[in-house]
Amino acid sequence: MLINLLASCFFSNKIYMAASLNKNYIPGARALFIVILATLLDDVAYYFFDSSKFPLSNFSSIFYFGEIIIACLFLSVAGRLLGGSVRQCTFVAVFKGLSYTLSPVIFGSLWMIGLSAFTDWNITHYKAFNIGGIVVLMGWLWVCQYIFVMTYFSTLKKAGQLILFIGIIAIYLGMQEFKELAYLFLSGSQ
Repeated sequence: MLINLLASCFFSNKIYMAASLNKNYIPGARALFIVILATLLDDVAYYFFDSSKFPLSNFSSIFYFGEIIIACLFLSVAGRLLGGSVRQCTFVAVFKGLSYTLSPVIFGSLWMIGLSAFTDWNITHYKAFNIGGIVVLMGWLWVCQYIFVMTYFSTLKKAGQLILFIGIIAIYLGMQEFKELAYLFLSGSQ
């Protein structure tokens, strides 16, 4: 599992090709473990980065997990509507492949936790550290998801693949807005 996570983190598409050809290549329990690990590590990394702005009590990992589930549902339905095979576009098959795109979140979160815990860069270089976190945790993630969509849905036309990828980004941005509205609502300051 670690080797496949490292490979997907460094833009290898072999795990996605294997997942698209054999739906049983990635065990479901392992995919679920990767998703839960990535969501929880993301919360802890941002807590280490700035505990006053990102407390663990906000449970943003729930929103992140929901985003992944919605993205899998979208990829399954839209992929099938755009001409993907039935076996390839099942929720479980897409979930297994998409789970390995979270490798930059896992390694980036560990990196942020380490730097925040052992240096004071998160205080002295706050803006640069924040931008670095966004680039690693979001930009790198989107590159891996782009590679996943282009590899896993290789039977679709390029326009269909781009629709799927743009849909993933739209789900992320929509979930960010929903999360902010939910926090605003729960805080009682509408």
